[in-house]
Amino acid sequence: MAFENRFKKEVTERIVRALLDAVGYRVIEYGVEKTSRELTPMTREEYLRLCLPDSVTKTPGLLVLDRTQTAWWLVEIKYRTQ
Repeated sequence: MAFENRFKKEVTERIVRALLDAVGYRVIEYGVEKTSRELTPMTREEYLRLCLPDSVTKTPGLLVLDRTQTAWWLVEIKYRTQ
């Protein structure tokens, strides 16, 4: 991913996280990019060659809990270049 697009993606994720935090949700980084940071600098082809299972690659980026921590949501934030 080009640096500019990666930067915009990271900023977008941080903004969403800050907004959720501000209104009282507990936000936990959950996705494969956050738990296995070594995967982030890989090219798409290198990443696909790993043949990781769907349960790993399709895990959303955030686990969001409500104030009482009795309800939760898995949230994926996407940045589109177009």
